[in-house]
Amino acid sequence: MVFRILTGFLILCAFSLAAAELLSFLRIPFPAPLLGMMALFACMRLKLVPVGLVEEACKFILSNMVVLFVPILVGVMAYGDMLREKGLQIFCAVFLSLLLTLLCSGFAAERFVRVKKESPSNAEAEDGH
Repeated sequence: MVFRILTGFLILCAFSLAAAELLSFLRIPFPAPLLGMMALFACMRLKLVPVGLVEEACKFILSNMVVLFVPILVGVMAYGDMLREKGLQIFCAVFLSLLLTLLCSGFAAERFVRVKKESPSNAEAEDGH
């Protein structure tokens, strides 16, 4: 069990480090962990990397996610004075931006669905042509 977790963790780290090196070499401003996960996903879809190799490590990481966020919480606590002074303003800004994002996404999704239903190729498919 421990060996499988370590193996999976090493594979996750290898993809992340390889992505970081590639992005550094190409001088592309893109998050290396995201590129690493995209590459890992592609390799798993192509069956180059079996899912079972990283599955136990992913379960372990997800089950210990709270511990991984402790540094973030400590960082937030360092700004306690600012949060006391401007916490309501920060909360309102975050809430309003979230609400605006949700509304825009919803309207865009409805628009795409409406356009797809009205497209001529969709009408032909329904007629059986």
